[in-house]
Amino acid sequence: MDDRADFPKLGERLLDRRGEIWHAVLSRVHQVAVLPAGVAGGYEEGVRGAALAAVDYGRRVLEGRGEDLPEIPPQLFAQARLAAASGVGVDTVVRRYFGGYAAFSAAIMEEAHKSAFSPQSVQQLMNRQAEAFDRLISAVTKEYADEIALRSTSRQSQQLKLIGNLLAGAPVDSGDLGYELEQRHLGLITSASQPKPLLREIGRHTDRQVLVAERREHETWAWLGGRDELRREDLERVLARVWPKAFPLALGEDCQGRTGWCLTHRQALRSWPSAIRSPGGIVRYRQVALSSAIVQDEDLVSFLQQSYLVPLLGETGNSPLCNTLRAYFETGENVSSTAAALAVSRQTVTKRIRQVEERLGERLSSCRVELECALRLEAQTGGLGAARAA
Repeated sequence: MDDRADFPKLGERLLDRRGEIWHAVLSRVHQVAVLPAGVAGGYEEGVRGAALAAVDYGRRVLEGRGEDLPEIPPQLFAQARLAAASGVGVDTVVRRYFGGYAAFSAAIMEEAHKSAFSPQSVQQLMNRQAEAFDRLISAVTKEYADEIALRSTSRQSQQLKLIGNLLAGAPVDSGDLGYELEQRHLGLITSASQPKPLLREIGRHTDRQVLVAERREHETWAWLGGRDELRREDLERVLARVWPKAFPLALGEDCQGRTGWCLTHRQALRSWPSAIRSPGGIVRYRQVALSSAIVQDEDLVSFLQQSYLVPLLGETGNSPLCNTLRAYFETGENVSSTAAALAVSRQTVTKRIRQVEERLGERLSSCRVELECALRLEAQTGGLGAARAA
């Protein structure tokens, strides 16, 4: 027997028991999930109103005709937003909905039994309730997620504004930033995807406070802060364990206080172009400090390129002379050590050094500083292509 025509009457009987059912739903809601400490009283008051709106919604589902379900009450969306704002987890929200749904379903079954509904009709009745509940849960959790995303974006925008003001020299309260400025800092820049977990892991292993500013889609600024100086060997050990080699990472140097916070960031910025090109992906400012300073002076760049790089690189831009010079300088101008490092003979090294002096028209001893600067520039800017573009 099909009892669907009696569903609206069942809804009327539920209306007569509205207060009773509402209290049963509230009782179940409070039983299934305890709120975290510190949740504002306004949220709990909102729960009472939302529970009553949910009871009325379930009753309208019964009273409705056809396939269309009634509109979800706006109070339930408002309460989802309030939960997100109050720090109530989405799992708590969902568990409370399931508890309320169980209490409401028990009332439906009780009234259906009193009305002697057939098993088929009861199944149809509960199927419609389940469909409405699924739709409700989906809509409420989406509203919750949207509110979380909106608040996160708002916090990030405010944080970026504070960071921009601080870098511009404006006074900023550490409390507003959520990061202590009167400590030691290490600036970092990366383009890693989902960088926050990685940066926080570094902070955890180095016992450092972490400030992250996701400025652009592919570039993130960060700072590690602590009371004591962060030893280079300690950081390198953590990076070797935590940081993926596929992601570039530029590092400033350990600096003190608000001024140091800005300085280490500028150092990281100057290291960033080299980090992008580095096969290892991690570059510290001390590795590129000189070449970074050189590229700021256009006249000096042009002089080094035309006087040293172009003669050494030749037409192909792939001369072994630069590699030989690097090894020669790194080994203290020792021909045997240079030959061993390059896996060539001592005669080959001597021949290449002579070729360098011939091309430059001067002895290495008279232009070593300029040559080393030119080689650093070649490594940082990409060599002959940059030289010819100058």
